[in-house]
Amino acid sequence: MNRQWRNALSDRSQFGFAIGWLLSFTTLLAAQAPAPATAPTPDNKRNNTISGRVITDDGQPVSNLRVFAVGAGNPGNARTVTSDDEGNFQLTDLAPGPYLVSGFMPAYVTVSSQSSLEIRRPGDYVTLRLSRGGVITGRVTDAAGDPVVGAYVTAKLVRNPEGQSLINSLPPELRGNFGGSRMTDDRGVYRLFGLEPGVYVVSVSYSSGFYGEVRETGTYTPTYYPSATRETAAELTIRGSEEITGIDIRPRGEQGQHTISGWLAGDTDSTSHFGITLVSLFNANTQQLERTEYVSNEKGFALFGIPDGEYELVALRDDRKDDSAESLAKRVVVRGADVSGVELKLARHGSLSGRVTLTTPPETAATTSCPAKTTALLEEILFKAERFSPTQMIAPTAPWRFDFVSNLGSTPNDKGEFILKGLAAGRYRLAINLPGEQWHVHEIKMAAVAGKPPDSPPGVLTVNAGQKVSGLTVALLTGAATLQGQVVTQEGQKRTGRIRIHLLPAEPAAADNLFRYAETLVASNGTFSFQHLAPGKYWLATRPIPETEPADAAPRPLAWDATVRAKLRKQAATAKLEVELKPCQRMADFVVRY
Repeated sequence: MNRQWRNALSDRSQFGFAIGWLLSFTTLLAAQAPAPATAPTPDNKRNNTISGRVITDDGQPVSNLRVFAVGAGNPGNARTVTSDDEGNFQLTDLAPGPYLVSGFMPAYVTVSSQSSLEIRRPGDYVTLRLSRGGVITGRVTDAAGDPVVGAYVTAKLVRNPEGQSLINSLPPELRGNFGGSRMTDDRGVYRLFGLEPGVYVVSVSYSSGFYGEVRETGTYTPTYYPSATRETAAELTIRGSEEITGIDIRPRGEQGQHTISGWLAGDTDSTSHFGITLVSLFNANTQQLERTEYVSNEKGFALFGIPDGEYELVALRDDRKDDSAESLAKRVVVRGADVSGVELKLARHGSLSGRVTLTTPPETAATTSCPAKTTALLEEILFKAERFSPTQMIAPTAPWRFDFVSNLGSTPNDKGEFILKGLAAGRYRLAINLPGEQWHVHEIKMAAVAGKPPDSPPGVLTVNAGQKVSGLTVALLTGAATLQGQVVTQEGQKRTGRIRIHLLPAEPAAADNLFRYAETLVASNGTFSFQHLAPGKYWLATRPIPETEPADAAPRPLAWDATVRAKLRKQAATAKLEVELKPCQRMADFVVRY
């Protein structure tokens, strides 16, 4: 083994503690979109139990599988059980709250038709479907044809099976699959297994590839199959449990690409022994994570092997306490030369706290179709602060954030009090994941401050660096309705592309009430579902999703942009597709012509 390879491999030891810390959460991502849960059962709700079954994609039970439940936004709430001979499991004695439920089996992936993490609550029944993943295997050799031993080979998912791009695909390790990044053996042979269907590029590097090619060392850049740069890499398509062989790679060993280097300033000191600082590089055009660098105590950083292009550089200090910090994104342009002297100024995170209230309106209480009492609890609500930009897409949980479970949001206590921490300076929209079916958001407002105008639009909140914003009130009402249906094409026509369906209040008085607007993605089979809707009259409108929109990022709610909202209302008023929902109404089989 040459000296560069040997020195690069030894660098792993300096951040091993960080990897060990992260691994405690990796299995959670296997919880991505298991099969829809059945309605909560009274016994399970009363006993604080999430039950379910683990099966293969052909319906066979999976026994002796470890199943995990970890509190979303509160990872201290956790349980682990093992499935029985029939694949059944019960996660008991769970504290009230939202959970991520997952199971991990080497070489298998979770069968999923959705792209986001599924939130579960006590009383839910979960079916975890596992399917054997695909395999990519080959050999890494040097220019003389000799095996390269101990090199790290990684398969990166770049598009889903339908060919739609992924804005920020997580490395296989973070999806609970440690077969997607492997070291070559004494023959230079590697075998990547347990790969979910999709389009991949395969690379070999000096580092482990962990966290999106962490810790690139020296002046060498990763080589992509067959012996290419990232721009010219050959793509490989995994369609199921197939095995693709002969994917041989010859490292280029080139030093012609560039380095971005600089230092950290501002709030750089951590008070925790578990503190870690990462510098992450994103492609300015695609927003894909390109590289992540662990920053040592010297507070300097360097990212090697960077090709020409435009990038955004972000630093994050996460110390597992309340004084974490983050820098603003800095645009960096690489054109034929190294870029040095980049200063990333860390600013302490702020927080947002408030209280949620629940009220039953008189008209709802008098409606016989509404249950007399809800089984949901305030502690089962999940709050999340999302950066507000009406036209920008929402990327998945950033993989350069170590505690991604807490970044999923926060839950209130039994008095309804909640706090969202780790917020960089900026404007935020409060996203709320509600339990059950009976509740809907009525109003979100901030306590008035003398001399300060309210945030606009309502529900968008400003947090400055290190600021602890309080006085937020979230008002919920009971009596929510649901609407389910299907989008069908005209006779003789075939639906192509993805569709988003919008729900808009038809009453003129509610035209600017943003909490009356909703939108959802139409499933591949044409079905759609809206929950937690305020009673009233609605218009429906459909819109095709641009092909350039990544499949793993949701748009900001379009109705929150005044110009787009006006266009949507004009389209819906012309189409005149209207529905009226009564309190607690469960409307199904609603047909939308497209």
